[in-house]
Amino acid sequence: MAGEIVRKDSKVQIRQLEALILLMAGATLASLQIVHYILLGTGTATTAFQMLLDWLFGMAVITLLVHFSFREIFKIHNELVLQREQATKAEKRIQHIIDTTQDIIFTLDSEGNFTFANKAIEEVSGYTIDKILTNNIRYLLSPEYKTFVPDQLKRFKEVAGRHLYVDLMKENGTLVPIELSFMPMKNRDGGLTGFQGIARDVSERKEVEKAQREKEKYLKAIARVGQILLETRKDIPYKKILEILCHTSEINNAFIMLGDDLPDKNQDSNIVSKPEPCSSSDGNPENPKVYISYTDKEDKGGGTGASVTGDSGGEGVAKDLMQLSKKEGTIVSTCNGNSSNLILPVMVNSEFAGVVGFEKPVASNGFKPVEINLLATSATMLAQTIERQNAGKQIKQHFVHLTKVMSKAMLAVDPYTVSHQERLASLAAFVGERLGLKDDELEWLQVGALLHDIGKAAIPNTILSKPGKLTDEEWVLIRSHVKRGYEMLQGMNLPEHVMNMVMNHHERLNGSGYPHGIRKDQLSLETRILGICDVVEAMSSHRPYRPARKKDDIIEELQTGRDKLYDARVVDVLVDVIERNEFAFGYQTADLVPAMN
Repeated sequence: MAGEIVRKDSKVQIRQLEALILLMAGATLASLQIVHYILLGTGTATTAFQMLLDWLFGMAVITLLVHFSFREIFKIHNELVLQREQATKAEKRIQHIIDTTQDIIFTLDSEGNFTFANKAIEEVSGYTIDKILTNNIRYLLSPEYKTFVPDQLKRFKEVAGRHLYVDLMKENGTLVPIELSFMPMKNRDGGLTGFQGIARDVSERKEVEKAQREKEKYLKAIARVGQILLETRKDIPYKKILEILCHTSEINNAFIMLGDDLPDKNQDSNIVSKPEPCSSSDGNPENPKVYISYTDKEDKGGGTGASVTGDSGGEGVAKDLMQLSKKEGTIVSTCNGNSSNLILPVMVNSEFAGVVGFEKPVASNGFKPVEINLLATSATMLAQTIERQNAGKQIKQHFVHLTKVMSKAMLAVDPYTVSHQERLASLAAFVGERLGLKDDELEWLQVGALLHDIGKAAIPNTILSKPGKLTDEEWVLIRSHVKRGYEMLQGMNLPEHVMNMVMNHHERLNGSGYPHGIRKDQLSLETRILGICDVVEAMSSHRPYRPARKKDDIIEELQTGRDKLYDARVVDVLVDVIERNEFAFGYQTADLVPAMN
């Protein structure tokens, strides 16, 4: 509307100017004609009439020229007015954007003094624009960057863009991380006149990046704990897991309290001392204290009576928190004057089995949700590992029992084979322990020993107990017991190395054994132990077709076949055992290493 009023007023003014020009043109034209006719000296009447006609004609031509000229001028004027209005609107929009944007927009002179800044700088810095425009950019920077940014401005005068991450110091002294971008401004001659730039508060971005880094750190910790637990075959490394979690979450103290009926109870080497209260002054997350203990049966019904929010702390508080967690069946978080505590239940097969506890100084502001998720997930994985181990041990116990039943079932076929398998299992375990086999490997070695001759159940007893020399056909049948035993056990899902013990216990290092004549590296250590112990036990035992061999004969056999037929390490151990009388050979089963239950 204002633009239309302006244009109407301008049109009236142009019309008035047009009339004035025409008036002046008419007066000028009349004056020129009078002078002209006076100089010519023509008649008065004729002259006056002719002058009028010429004046009218001249004025008509001038009027047309002036009218069309002013019409074009009016068009040009309207276009200029419209452009000026559009430029004003655009300027207002840009100014509105500059005033309302959250980014700081500023200009500096060549010395770094502010020449312009938008309102956002007041929100970020706390200073007024008037105060800022009287200062240098150094005035807003933290001490660390007061010389750095001006040096960068001087250094990159020719660069068309530069990004810096610096800290701005607010009027109240707090620091704000900002992303600073600037580029040089130059005059027509290429001389530097100053800088224009944008500064952005990146506090939220930094917080998001920090949270993301923490999340990645926690995910890596969970993955590490999960990997350790998946690789655990026997003793759960509680201390190592707690140390990983402590370092990840900057926890000062951590402990695990489990019922005394859980596996891996006797990890005394991991127990540093009893849990104590966390100190807000001397707590050190770089060197966390880790505790592992087991409750007595008498303690399962209740704690020590100490207050969970008191200052006494210690194992009593830990047990009370354990009972509270057991009662609630969920996470318990408490805080006293010195520490924040997080107690997570360990639920094994949906039953409460203990707790995992963590302690932080109050100054650390307690446990964040992402930390609680990490620690709760780790507690769940720990419980699942205990469940898996319990199930694995039960399965193994049932399997070993089944193995013994199968071995005993051969009594009706060949009682000598049964007693031989039992003695061989004890001897092989004794030698395997000397050679450093782990408990799990020793157990499977004993299983292999108990089953190694199971294939003899398919051989007629008349051949197995024949007192005289065997025929070639009978030897073929005897040697087939390894393949028949392997075939009989294929449906039992035994570990591959146990099946190989059954198949290959008559193989020898030089390839002279049977059934496949394989050599050296193709034979596992367990298979080598079983094969040599099988020879020693057979030679030292009485058979219907021959008496037991003498000790010297057995040692001579071992030394003759050392590193040719038999593994040298196993031979050396067996010779030492025989010479020192450390194992009872023959029909006795009492030895230094008890068989599996």
